Amino acid sequence: MSNLVALLNTVYTNYMRFTETNDSKHLLENIKAFQKISQKDIAKELKEAHISELEECNKTLILVAQSYIEYAFLKKEKLPSSKLDICLNHAQRCYEYVINAARKIPPYNLGAIGPQNTEAIYYTHKIKFLRAKLDLFSINIKMQSTYDAAEVSSALKAVLEACDTFKAEIDRNYRYVSYKEDFGINEALFNSIKQTREEAQSLLSKANDYKKEKRRSETLSSDKSSAHKKTSQRKKAKHAPTEEPKVSQNEVDPSPSSFVPPPNQVIAPTIAITSTTCTSEDWSSLEALMKAASEDTPIPPVQSPKPAYATLSYSSFWAHLDPNQDSKRCLGLMKNWIKAYFPKQRICPSQGGQDARVLEKLAQGLLLAAQQLQQESNIYGQKHSNPALQLAVQLLYRSTELASVNDRQFSEDLTDLSVRYSSILINFIQHTPGRVLSDEDYLQHLHRVLGKTPALIKTSHTPVEEIVKLVFLALEKSCSAQDYNLVKEVVFNAFNQATTELSSNMILS
Repeated sequence: MSNLVALLNTVYTNYMRFTETNDSKHLLENIKAFQKISQKDIAKELKEAHISELEECNKTLILVAQSYIEYAFLKKEKLPSSKLDICLNHAQRCYEYVINAARKIPPYNLGAIGPQNTEAIYYTHKIKFLRAKLDLFSINIKMQSTYDAAEVSSALKAVLEACDTFKAEIDRNYRYVSYKEDFGINEALFNSIKQTREEAQSLLSKANDYKKEKRRSETLSSDKSSAHKKTSQRKKAKHAPTEEPKVSQNEVDPSPSSFVPPPNQVIAPTIAITSTTCTSEDWSSLEALMKAASEDTPIPPVQSPKPAYATLSYSSFWAHLDPNQDSKRCLGLMKNWIKAYFPKQRICPSQGGQDARVLEKLAQGLLLAAQQLQQESNIYGQKHSNPALQLAVQLLYRSTELASVNDRQFSEDLTDLSVRYSSILINFIQHTPGRVLSDEDYLQHLHRVLGKTPALIKTSHTPVEEIVKLVFLALEKSCSAQDYNLVKEVVFNAFNQATTELSSNMILS
């Protein structure tokens, strides 16, 4: 297991704790844990990772990037602007890791890496806007005292350009409803861009007025000084002895004392607008500043990460669960269904196609179980996510990967599956005002949402028989005994019912 994959549960747990408490110490734990992995090791792990492992690595990188961004905004009043820039630089680098890794994979084989790559590309654009917001915060503070108006004006123009560029990028490339939902492209974001731009424009007007006023003041001061000098010269000429000879222009005293240097100018520190490199010194200085910024809230040691869907082991002493035996029973039911299903097909699919159809059938049973958990479970009742749903979505994606020969077919097959199971999937979509997802979008949307959590099982390069075993082991670890048995029975019934219908010459839809 690579360092990035091993770090995922810790990073996910810390980030979830942050979302619940808004305590920056959890973000700092993520940053410190990530910094223990060298950039060389990260590049090597991403290069050598298989598709399924790369997906988990990307989850870690995306969560770490979000941790850097959130930390920068929480600490903007404590850390200097240069260190806030460093935080955003490291977030940018995390997204670039994801993008560069995806470039090396053929498009038809991207699978779940595709949405992660799309997310990373979007955030490389958004970071430029976020950097502008932090710069605007620093500029606002700077303008409370004496400042270099020309320098501030230049910085504010850069903020305005960042706002306009990001808005244009959204309008041009992120118009689809699914993008708007998955990436938070909503009215709040557009208002943030608008408010940032308006504030920058207002400060720019003040800076220009300040510059004009300063120039006018300097002109008046210069005029007064010149008039005073002429008056002094006239007085000296009036009282001077008439017999004293005039001094010619060629007889000016050449001694150094005749050259009075101008007073030292007070130049304001340069306003950092962009920074694209991260040195080893950045790492150490950032860590020291983070430590100083968090001294008021001592960080307790992180406990061992819990499963994404569980806070304790649900395998109670009073309930004996046997996932190994249950997986064997499921495989038996699955074989009965295979014998009844494939002989009725006009064209016998390849082995990959057969595996894809079997995994889809298992996913169908899990979707039915997920729906029942949402209706009846004491833990997952009325919630938009549960272990059965996560496993079902993961298996549907793996099914599509096995059946597709190119990127276009992969996308079309996902759309078909989304429409086929839309009556179930719609129950897990969190509806928000102003958003309309179509049946074709449900599956990909849920995959993006659930994809931010650690995968419950590994499906890539894993035989169907092994996947079945992993499914029941994952359910045993993440469900209560009652929920586990509910899911098990629904899945078994799905295979039994389908086999019975096929045996009665009823075609499976």
